[in-house]
Amino acid sequence: MRAKRARLGECLGWIMISSLAVLMAGCYRYTPVHLDELGPSQDVRARVSLEQAELLGELELTRANNPRIVEGRVAELLSETLLLDISRTKTDGGTRTRALSQRVDLPLHSILEVEAKSLNGWRTTLFVTGGAAVAAAALSAWVINSGGEVRTDLPPSDESLTPLRFRR
Repeated sequence: MRAKRARLGECLGWIMISSLAVLMAGCYRYTPVHLDELGPSQDVRARVSLEQAELLGELELTRANNPRIVEGRVAELLSETLLLDISRTKTDGGTRTRALSQRVDLPLHSILEVEAKSLNGWRTTLFVTGGAAVAAAALSAWVINSGGEVRTDLPPSDESLTPLRFRR
């Protein structure tokens, strides 16, 4: 019975972690801004002309599902160019990934629309409140199922220990 409860708790833990990851993705929003409002280190999403998208597509710096969208962090706004630092990951055979960053200059005439990334207050509040409620419910269920007693004098079982292995 104890092993069944442990597996159920582990399963619920993974469900909660997955749900939190999905909810956290909704904490940001993109709002349209004018180019003059952009500042250094600001995260933006730009929709570029077809010609510019083709140039960036050769470098694999656009989104796969919409090649005219470029996401990055503003490095500098010059008189005729927007310099963006674009991050992406590259998989080197299997599980090894590398984070790459490349600075790209976008001519202002090729930018059709710019949106700034900002925190969505309503969704963030909902996420934090929901997370606290889930944590309180999980803690309450654990206390109720354990009869209110927490035993700390028990040695750890072999099943609960996970060996650490370091690879070079």
